[in-house]
Amino acid sequence: VGLFFFFGLRSLYESIFAWDGGGDELAETEAELADADKKKKSTKKKKKKGALLSPVLVETFVITFLAEWGDRSQIATIGLAASSDPVGVTIGGVVGHAVCTGAAVIGGRHMAEHISERA
Repeated sequence: VGLFFFFGLRSLYESIFAWDGGGDELAETEAELADADKKKKSTKKKKKKGALLSPVLVETFVITFLAEWGDRSQIATIGLAASSDPVGVTIGGVVGHAVCTGAAVIGGRHMAEHISERA
């Protein structure tokens, strides 16, 4: 127990009195992050907007398709389409999913603007 307290107090002492604020390593990391942000912004401007099969579009489609395939909402939609107008069920399903996904995208973008990933 004595050794536990000794090393605990020693660690606290070193962290409080011997800490130099991160020094060169912190400045180097911040410079690398700023450089990466600049590259990312310049790459976005160079890319064609409206590319039909962009990597983000394909990745989002695959993730959503695999996540939704065979889940309860799809089974319920199959049952609803069997007893109701399939066109109405299709339109309702597409609009409902678009609204939910749109809310998730807007919420995620809002969080990304207000919460730092670096923290």
